Amino acid sequence: MGKLLFICEKNSVAKMIADAYRATKRNGYYEITPCKTFPQGAYISYAAGHLLSIMSPGEMEEEWKDWTLESLPILPSQLSKKVERTKSKLFSTIASLAKKSDVIVNAGDADVEGTLLIHEIVLYLGIKKPLKRLWLTSLTPTAINKAVDNMEDYSKRSYMYWQGLARSEADWLYGMNFSRQFTLLLSNHPDLKGRTFPVKNKKASNVFSVGRVQTVVNYLIYKRELAIENFVSEPFWDIYADFLVEGKRYSGKWFIPEEEHIFHKEQADFLKNDIKEKRAVVLTKNSKEKLIPPPQFFNLTTLQKAVDKKIGLSPDRTLAELQEMYLAGYVSYPRTNIEYVGKGEAETFPTVLSNLASLEEYQALLPAPLKDISNDTRFVNPEKVLEHYGIILTEKKADLSVFNNNQKVIYDLIAKSMIAAHYPAVKVQEEEIVTLVNEQYTFKSKGKQIVEPGWYKVLPSNHEDDILPPLHEGQVGYVVQSDSKEGKTKPLSRWSEADVVVMMANAYKELPKHIRSDYSTDELALGTVATRAETVKTLKDRGYIEIKKNKVYITPKGRILAVSMENINLFTSPVSTGNMQKHLNEEIKDHATYHRFIQGIRKRVVHTINEVMKVHSEWDFSSIDLSSLIKEKVHEITSTEPIGVCLLCDRPVIDKGKLYACKDETKCDFKIWKTQFGRNIELEHAQSILEKRTTPLLEFFSKPKNKHYSAYIVWNEDKNELNLAFPERSKRPMNKR
Repeated sequence: MGKLLFICEKNSVAKMIADAYRATKRNGYYEITPCKTFPQGAYISYAAGHLLSIMSPGEMEEEWKDWTLESLPILPSQLSKKVERTKSKLFSTIASLAKKSDVIVNAGDADVEGTLLIHEIVLYLGIKKPLKRLWLTSLTPTAINKAVDNMEDYSKRSYMYWQGLARSEADWLYGMNFSRQFTLLLSNHPDLKGRTFPVKNKKASNVFSVGRVQTVVNYLIYKRELAIENFVSEPFWDIYADFLVEGKRYSGKWFIPEEEHIFHKEQADFLKNDIKEKRAVVLTKNSKEKLIPPPQFFNLTTLQKAVDKKIGLSPDRTLAELQEMYLAGYVSYPRTNIEYVGKGEAETFPTVLSNLASLEEYQALLPAPLKDISNDTRFVNPEKVLEHYGIILTEKKADLSVFNNNQKVIYDLIAKSMIAAHYPAVKVQEEEIVTLVNEQYTFKSKGKQIVEPGWYKVLPSNHEDDILPPLHEGQVGYVVQSDSKEGKTKPLSRWSEADVVVMMANAYKELPKHIRSDYSTDELALGTVATRAETVKTLKDRGYIEIKKNKVYITPKGRILAVSMENINLFTSPVSTGNMQKHLNEEIKDHATYHRFIQGIRKRVVHTINEVMKVHSEWDFSSIDLSSLIKEKVHEITSTEPIGVCLLCDRPVIDKGKLYACKDETKCDFKIWKTQFGRNIELEHAQSILEKRTTPLLEFFSKPKNKHYSAYIVWNEDKNELNLAFPERSKRPMNKR
């Protein structure tokens, strides 16, 4: 096979692969010593995220530098790519190693994005050598060895590259065209001209970022907000009765098949008085035994929801914590929408449970009653395991002290899901009695008794026993007491961030039945399991939504964007973006299908730009409270003098008051705050970071330790963040700002 070059997405993954073999750390890569698996040795390089990016419009054509309506649509014949300037050294290392290697291995993350990220490097370098694909869903040495032994020809997964390329280019075309169009039109609208919007970090921005998925999500949040605001509560009354039948007392609630509430107080009062001391007959009694199976393994969405419910952690933070745990080898690949595992993963369960049994937190729950669940298709179902499987613990034994508080909660949820899977179903006895009063009124009584607690021992339920007395049909008694309770109809509940992620996965529920009936759940899902949390974060960062006490509220900026898009399905309906995702998943397999797809996107962009131009004069924002908008001169998008070049995208960096940031906020989040690590950052310090990736040696003061110290502020290319570096021990772990 010759010498292999593994190109990983992250340094941490490269290190885990290196640690699974005998390897030496080099400058920007690892080298595996010749062994049985690699007779001629191997190189392991890494990309630190995307090494390549699509050029900005202004880099492609001079006429596209300024934001003008006349320059739209922006439709380059080819979306040219460039090497990220801050990562040129890593790129050079990969290029050099590729020349010395015989086989190239795409070791990107096990998803579409990871496949794209690495293969675009291969194509950019013009590599013509044999290609392999390493598919890692766990980073334990055993899993890495197994994945290396079972590497496939890259061609078997090449369709993922075309899907990723199509999605990234479609998103670029949508974002570049519609962000400019809506920003220019809204900034000049009579109601908005001369105003800016308070957004994250108290900076003002009149840029209206538009994205294929984010604007649909924003619109659905807006529609729910309207439903909550316009809801008119109605009072209702429920009637309860206590019965005494042959010495046995129980309660019931009035109902008829179509309704359980009474919406007129006079009727409720009449019924309550009319049934007093009246004859009551047990009309029907139904009893059944019900088995409640353990919950399935987590996928990313269900785990994000569970963590939100437990500690209120946002979906993007949950994914970030999970990613760290995955890179450390403790959990399986997190970006999955599958709730099953395959036979191979099930073989690790005895080891995982044995590891958990050694931890004090789980000793009372183990050993579990069931030793083997490999034939239980609720959990182990190879036919439903595609590229990924459910989120489970790996065979790596954990010391819980290595986790932060968030990670401990996440680990506990995954651990107990695996333990619960090895417990029997909960056995419940359910009963329902319908009582007929005065030959005309029906009352329902429900009872439930937990016969065998099963997996409730692992995940306790808050449902207590509610036992009905032993009765049979035809028994006669009377009403001993009646009562009425007033209630009010309630509006839809407000979503949390995790609820929005769940909604995106089940967006079909937001459509009328006659529309959604033609589509499957997956076809109408918004975004992917890997991108949904980031979409919610983007809406927050762009100032479209805000979070108060873990609940999502639409902002005036979000309302304005939603209102302006109200009659354009491309931006408001899950059908449009769902159809696009369906084409991406099912139709794009090669260059021909990719090209056909992109041509369709280009036509849609032109059509929608024209559609917006026809309706924008009719936009009416009079129903929106604009009092929070700041009345000042709108920031000119292209007028600020740059202080340097962005380390992430090569665009200009400008002074924005409390920070220095990338000029193009719609595509890049690069920023340098003017207060860093407890001290002020002057202009020359920021310029030094942009030019040399480090400041001069600076003086700092530690309040907790009450002492001064010296350090550099340096740009960490692996993490894309600023860290402190100390002169005498620059290799020590750094604290993030």
